[in-house]
Amino acid sequence: RIPLTKRQEHWRHLLLAGHGAIGCCWALFAYQTCDACGDTADLLLRGSVLLIALSVIAMTTILLRQAVLYASLPVIFALSLQAAQTNAVDDIALAGIFTTCVAFFTYITGRLYASNLKLLSFQNEKDDLIAELEVAKSMSDEARRRAEEANMAKSRFLASMSHELRTPLNAILGFSEVMAHEVLGPLNNPLYKEYSGDIHRSGQHLLNLINEILDLSRIEAGKYD
Repeated sequence: RIPLTKRQEHWRHLLLAGHGAIGCCWALFAYQTCDACGDTADLLLRGSVLLIALSVIAMTTILLRQAVLYASLPVIFALSLQAAQTNAVDDIALAGIFTTCVAFFTYITGRLYASNLKLLSFQNEKDDLIAELEVAKSMSDEARRRAEEANMAKSRFLASMSHELRTPLNAILGFSEVMAHEVLGPLNNPLYKEYSGDIHRSGQHLLNLINEILDLSRIEAGKYD
């Protein structure tokens, strides 16, 4: 059963009351007899009209449970009363057939109502899944955007590091090499020459590390094998 609000419950009661009033009108029709038509024609006329009306009510009130009963109970009462008064086989048969049809249509409308509830439930689940997929897609797009921004920031950092570190290293390597080869004149202390060689080797090691980091960046960008 679908939970209803007070307003929806109010309108549901009004519609059921309206079908009850319609059932009373059909009960008046069922209680009448056509003397000019004859017994057989009168039975066929009333039975056909009542069954057609019952079918229309059942098909148009699938989502309004108990509507068939509200519209049919007055007719059943009228047919039963007429059968009890006349004690005729035709009237008893008409009352029995109509009651059986009411039970059948009530069962059918109940099954259709349950099927519609399942369809609505599946539709809601599908809508929820679509909403979750849209949220996941937006989160994925946001994560991809942040990853791209981080990658760009990394590239800017590597480019800046290349410039900022290579510039002083060139000076360190150049001057240490000049000192190690005593280009501007001999060093008074041999230990200074050894130190300048150590400075040059350490600077060359740092330069190799920087080059490897830049090579890693080019590998990630697909520009280096």
